[in-house]
Amino acid sequence: MTNTIKNTENTTHVLATEAIATASPSIFEQGTQQMFSTIQATDRKSSIKLYNAVSNAEHSLSDHIGEVIEITDMVAHAVELEDEVTKETIQAMRVVLLTADGQGYHSVSQGVASSLQRIIGIVGQGPWTDEPLKVVPKEVKTRRGFKTLTLALVD
Repeated sequence: MTNTIKNTENTTHVLATEAIATASPSIFEQGTQQMFSTIQATDRKSSIKLYNAVSNAEHSLSDHIGEVIEITDMVAHAVELEDEVTKETIQAMRVVLLTADGQGYHSVSQGVASSLQRIIGIVGQGPWTDEPLKVVPKEVKTRRGFKTLTLALVD
């Protein structure tokens, strides 16, 4: 399911506290952000769950390599990052995996996004509430010698 929400993660327009008094209310008129989510934001409770998934995911997926994580939902959305070498702003996809107890695991790895594409194509789009997916983050070496994070499915 694709949801359109107001951009809640645009950190390029953060104002200093003293500037807020003179700021125009138009700062809240941001563009919409496309995202893919297995959370169907059809009521306030599910909308809050979606917002918290995007804004408050506590765990970096790379800190949990080799651990089994049982996920019931996922969210993918665009983010802007600074390229470490060129210092230019680049577009990336941030993926958040959610567990039944609401824990969020985030990553901007293209390998994780590709893994989820394949998982959804094979297992189904989710949500996986009745039978959570057991995934294990793992680090693999690419053809160019870089390392990337991917997901393995386990039974």
